[in-house]
This record gives sequence, structure tokens and C-alpha cells, in this order.
Amino acid sequence: ARQFLSYLYRRAGEEEKALRELEEAVRLLPDDPEAVLALADLYVSLGEGEKAARTLGRFVSRHPEAIDVRLKQAQVLQTIGRVREAEEVYRSVLEEHPGHEGAALSLGALLEREGRDEEAEEVYLEALRRNPSSRRLRRGLGEFYLSRERWDEAVVQYEALMAEHPDPLTARGLLALYCRAGQFDKAVALAERLLREGEDPEVYYYLGQSLMEVDKLEEAAEAFRRMAFLRDDPAAWLNLGYVYIKMEDYAKAQEVLRQGLRKFPYKPNMAFFLGVALVRGGKPEEAVEVLKQALEFKPDDVDYLFELGVAYERGGYYEEAVDAFRRLLRIDPDHALGLNYLGYMFAERGVNLQEALEMIQRALQQEPENGAFLDSLGWVYYQMGRLEEAERYLREAARRDEGNSVIWEHLGDLARRLGRREEALNLWRRSLELDPSNHRVQEKIEELKGEIR
Repeated sequence: ARQFLSYLYRRAGEEEKALRELEEAVRLLPDDPEAVLALADLYVSLGEGEKAARTLGRFVSRHPEAIDVRLKQAQVLQTIGRVREAEEVYRSVLEEHPGHEGAALSLGALLEREGRDEEAEEVYLEALRRNPSSRRLRRGLGEFYLSRERWDEAVVQYEALMAEHPDPLTARGLLALYCRAGQFDKAVALAERLLREGEDPEVYYYLGQSLMEVDKLEEAAEAFRRMAFLRDDPAAWLNLGYVYIKMEDYAKAQEVLRQGLRKFPYKPNMAFFLGVALVRGGKPEEAVEVLKQALEFKPDDVDYLFELGVAYERGGYYEEAVDAFRRLLRIDPDHALGLNYLGYMFAERGVNLQEALEMIQRALQQEPENGAFLDSLGWVYYQMGRLEEAERYLREAARRDEGNSVIWEHLGDLARRLGRREEALNLWRRSLELDPSNHRVQEKIEELKGEIR
């Protein structure tokens, strides 16, 4: 009766009266676990954690078999900062009851907060070994691996959960996990199975992501179209536009992303990818305006600034491009793509060559096998008249990235400068095979053939 009266007082906000009733209830019935737990909870809510710990401790000393009260005691000890004592309580419960779900999960969580991950993992594994049918323990271990980004190990636990008792929540968790773990074939198979049971925009999202990763771009586009049909979600429009960019269908990408931007004008990523599609689609001036719109939301985003610099450069706005890249590099001085792009711009114009050299060298420190960066370095040396070094790096660039037409063009330019005219012709022809639309290279070939005749 006193416990019920205390409950009514608490509902009415009369904590002191509730406390008096519970203290009296425990005095009259000191071996009633419900009364003791209720009093401890009230003490904690009133900021009297030490009193709660003493109350629980007295009960446990008389009733060590009361596991729930011991676990509550450990929880309170943690709350008031007596972590080592809490750990001892959890461990003592596990010694007596190996595989106890509550004790193992609570001890594991305590150890995780203490940064003792190896011990936490061992607690989960040992408890699961003792209690292999426990879904709570298996899920706890899976979540531990998830929080540490140990995706493959998390997959093992979630697959076991699915094998024991498949349910929609676990299935969707496993689907997301397959994507994080890079197990895209499994993700596609699971998503298709789930979609046979009923359409779901979230499942279409992961299906689209997975199909995109395995270069099934048409199928990925269809998944994102279905997602957009079922739920007008910015992620659907954004990913559909991105798929079209990957397909190099820039007109469709622009159409989709413009539609997405009209629906979701406050999504800067929508404007960013529209800017990318416009740059790639040969509309750099339009791209500049769209990218400026994105930067209003995220003025220090280095990806946005990089693409703005590219748009300015492609549109022939050299000074504005330089300003955009310098702004980017003030934010992130080691941005490899920005260093290389600005350095190459300088090299193309034959200006600021020492600065260009240093920039490209810094980019290469981060990506020493990047063919485009090696080409930029070779081209700077070419412009500086350091032809031996130029040849060394241009040949290494061609070895690393032999499908890059610009590298072969540069090698042809170098061969011509060194007087190796037949070699220059062959190198330019190789460049033209890779990019037949490059009229500049065709003109170089015709000019040199005329000289040879």
C-alpha cells in the first residue's frame, strides 16, 4: 500500500512525500526487493546516489541471490563514479551465472566506456559461448563490432541472428551492414529477396547503392527511380543524378538534379552534384552559379570549392579559378587534388613554376603512384626546361596511367623538343587514338609531318 501511495505522490510531483512512504515501506519490509528497488530509483532521481548504493548494498548482503538487485547496485555505483566497484559486482554475477545477459551486456558497456575494448569483446564472446542462443548477447556483440567499424565481424553476428530468427528489422540492419562491409553481391541478393515481400524505399536505396558499386548502373538508376516514386526523398534524386553522372549521361543528370533542387532547395549536395553535371556536360558558366548557391550553405566545403575552381577554369575564368583553389588550400593546405590542379594550371601557362613544382610534389607525397600527378610534375619540369627530369616523370606517368591521352601528348611534345620527330609523331598518334576529338594533337601531327616532308 505504501509503495502504491508513493507512486501516486510521485505522479503528483510530491517527491518528498513519496520518499517518506518508500523509506517507511523498506523499514517495515526490508527484504522486499520491489520496495528496495523503488526506493533506490527515487534516491537516484533526487541526486542521492550514495544513499541508493547503501540501500541496495544492505539488501544484497542479506540476499546475494537477488541478481536483479545486484545489477541495479552495479548500475548505481557506476552512476556515482564508483566504477571499479560496479565492475566487481558485474564480474561476481558472471562468475556465479556464466552467460548472464544483463551482467555481460552491462559489464561490456562499462568496459567500452573505459576504453578497454579487448576486455569488452572478451566478455561478450565468453558470455555468448556460455549462452549461444541469446539474441541479446549476439546483437550486443554485433553492435560492438559496428561501433568499431569492424564490418566483416559484425556481418557474422547479424547473419547468425538472421539464421536463428529472420525478422524485418534485423534484415534491414544486415542489408546496411553488407553495404558498409563492401559485400555488395550479398546486399543485392538480400535486397531483392526483401523486395519480393513488398516494396520499401529504404531497401531500394541500399539496392541502388550496391548496384552502383558493382557498376550495374542502369539497374541502380531503376532502383533509385522506384525509391523516388515510393517516397519523395532527396537521397533518391541525389543518387539518381549521381548514377547518371557516372554513366556520363550529363543531360539526364542535369534534368534529375534540377528537379531534385526544385523540390529540395535547401540541400546543398543537390546543387553541388548539379554543378558537377554541368561542368562535365560542358556548361561551366551555369555550373559556377549553381556551385555558388551550394557554397552559401557550406562556404568552407573543400569539395565544393574544388569543383568551383574547375568550373571557372573550364569557363576560361583563370583568375577566378586561381582564387577558388587558393581559398580551398587555405582551408586544407594538403588537399592533393587542389594542389595538383592549381599547380598544373600554372604549368600550362608557364607561370609561378617554382610554386607549381612545390604544390605538385606535395600532392605526390600523398599519392606517389597517381599517374595524373606524375604527369603534372613532368610537365612542370618541361616548362622549366629540365627535360631529363621531365622525361623521367612523364614516362612513369604513362606507365601508371597508359589510357590517359594527355600524358602521351606531353611525351610527344617532349620528344619533338628533343628533336626526336618520328618518336613525337608516334606518341601523338597514340594520344589521338585515345582521344580522337583532340584537334590540337591532330594539328601538331599535321604540322610536324609538313616539316618532315
